Amino acid sequence: MSDSLCLPDRRQFMQYMGAAALGTVVSPGIGNAALARFQPGPAGGPGASSTSLKDVASQKGLLFGSATNATHLQEDKDYANLIAQQCAIITPANELKMRYLRPNPNAFKFDVGDWMLNWAQSHGMKMRGHALVYGEDAALPPWFNGYVNRNNAKDVMVKHISTVVRHYAGKLHSWDVVNEALQGADLRDTPWMKFVGPDYLEIAYRTAGEADPNATLVYNENNIEFAAQDNKRNGTLKILNGLLSKKAPIHALGIQSHLRWEMGGFEPGKMRKFLNQVSDLGLKIFITELDCHERDNDVKIDDRDRTVAQYYADYLGTVLENKNATVVQTWNLTDRYTWLSQQAPRRDGQAVRPLPFDQSLSPKPTFDAMVKAFEHAPSR
Repeated sequence: MSDSLCLPDRRQFMQYMGAAALGTVVSPGIGNAALARFQPGPAGGPGASSTSLKDVASQKGLLFGSATNATHLQEDKDYANLIAQQCAIITPANELKMRYLRPNPNAFKFDVGDWMLNWAQSHGMKMRGHALVYGEDAALPPWFNGYVNRNNAKDVMVKHISTVVRHYAGKLHSWDVVNEALQGADLRDTPWMKFVGPDYLEIAYRTAGEADPNATLVYNENNIEFAAQDNKRNGTLKILNGLLSKKAPIHALGIQSHLRWEMGGFEPGKMRKFLNQVSDLGLKIFITELDCHERDNDVKIDDRDRTVAQYYADYLGTVLENKNATVVQTWNLTDRYTWLSQQAPRRDGQAVRPLPFDQSLSPKPTFDAMVKAFEHAPSR
């Protein structure tokens, strides 16, 4: 099961690479002097850190966790121990998507998702649900194309949401009800948009709310954080305001936060304004899929790690100023299992290093940057 199913495909990512001409705007943030103090965490093997990200985050009322996969948890003991040590919440990267829950139109298969929930609960962790309605082909079951059409799409969607949410009612921290509905400021041409129409979002949230009235329902979107993405931020606000105006249940915005230098950089002022607009709506803010693609012109590992650490520090330092930001999740915790290895490899052939722990499960400067960002965040 590939984490890439949750994210823009390689063709889409390579389109991002052409956006470098937009320039890079990054806040001074902690600055190079402070970055010089970011050193890799203690050596000594897998998970060798005396500090737990979940514990540092919890001191400020933040919930820290990571996306993960059942196969990795089952087959890699050291990795599973690292997740348990560092995370207070997990998100199944693929296992709760329609593709993996629906072997055929009339059947549901919850065994792997249930195993992950039991694993999380046995380790005192929470679990998020990702994602009920997602229009990418790779997230839809093989039978979808050719079976779903204008006549039955709404019924298929409603049945899926109702059955899945009821199965996990009262057991999950939150649900990404709709994932990546936008192309710029407008709704993407997904199968749900094509066959159900623009009302599919309202229908999805109402259905989820009816299936579990106590569930925390999230709209999850990508590419919100980049300076040049004003259209995506405006489109996101339009969706949120539209759902609220129709009194559809929506409780939080999930900002994926796949940080990329090639997308035109990050401008704290724009992000603060947007986050304030979201929190003024009474919504929580979740960072749901945090990682950082390195700059290709950084070649030495020390330079690469410090650049990534700087982006994490600037980004988290800005987002966590807003007290409605309550959840921070990385898209996996270690470079060993990052989706970027296959979907966005470095041009020079070196292994990518986008996450707080390296392939040997040892902490990196990004880990230290996250600790400092949590420590400096205001209490929730």
